Amino acid sequence: MVIFLRTCVAFVPSSSALPPSPTLFSRSTRLSVGNVNVDFYPGLRGLFDMGNIILEEVRAGGKEAEQEMAEMAGWVKDKVGVKQQVVQQSPVILHPVFGELVKDLTYKKIYCTSVQKLASIPIWEQQRIYRAERAQLLANDIKAKLQEGKALTLPGSLTVYEMGEEIGLLDGQHRLGALKFLMDSGVLIPEAHLILVEVFPVKAQEDVKRLFTEINTAQPVSIIDMPDMADASEKEIITQTAELLRIEFSEMFKPSVNCRLPHVNVDVLRDGLFKSNVVGRTGTGNAQQLLEWVKAKNDLLAARDDAAWLRAYKGRKPEAVEKAVLKARDNHFFLGMEPNWMDVE
Repeated sequence: MVIFLRTCVAFVPSSSALPPSPTLFSRSTRLSVGNVNVDFYPGLRGLFDMGNIILEEVRAGGKEAEQEMAEMAGWVKDKVGVKQQVVQQSPVILHPVFGELVKDLTYKKIYCTSVQKLASIPIWEQQRIYRAERAQLLANDIKAKLQEGKALTLPGSLTVYEMGEEIGLLDGQHRLGALKFLMDSGVLIPEAHLILVEVFPVKAQEDVKRLFTEINTAQPVSIIDMPDMADASEKEIITQTAELLRIEFSEMFKPSVNCRLPHVNVDVLRDGLFKSNVVGRTGTGNAQQLLEWVKAKNDLLAARDDAAWLRAYKGRKPEAVEKAVLKARDNHFFLGMEPNWMDVE
């Protein structure tokens, strides 16, 4: 039984203090609680009955409520052998923008924020380009789920930096855009729907840039790896081919999905082969056949002279392009130099 007064008072039965005989449960004690006389039986049922009476007295604002609470606690301890535990309530910390603090991990804080408050958080000026159509598609998907009676689900948490009084959204701009669409259309109740937000304290813009880079180094799940997207045989052929290329041209593969020229990422390569339906349209039946097809495309790219590559990357720094071409030639690997290499003839 827990009664909230200034603190939470919990009466927890002690195994050693339980009456040794059922006859003890038949003994009643006449107690006066406010203006109510009660025949109190010191069994567990009696404890709950007495607690409810005192709780009503407290709610009614009786002057003697606190004193009666103390007297009851002492009586229970002496007569029934029940330990009294005082459990302090944790204070609720509210941020004017982020809302209720869920957990402070020192290096970041996690808040439970309403959609209404989220809408006021500005997007970091150096964020990726915001695509309204992408946010709208996400909003439509969320709306459809809500109409089916499902709960609002928004995978992950939104990431915000805090530098003094300056704040900015670093990750989740399209999810936030979708929430705004739903809020403006009346689908979501602004102050009722809550979203998890992680807030990182930073000291300078360089810290913001570093944090943004760390977030975007994480690799999203590729389409080929999504459940029920790829046929098992096709996926196996593509995966084996990509691994054979990675082993043979190890210097040209990087862990980041956003690697620089002339490098490639193995999962981006796999996803590209799958999205282009290379296995289906070329009729390759195993990894060796697909590997030969890929290498044939690579040879076509290798035949281009340096001038052709400079023209292809007109507007880029010539020295950067020349450096990339040199590394590609040294390793005889050009797939990272041409984003549309699968269509080269």
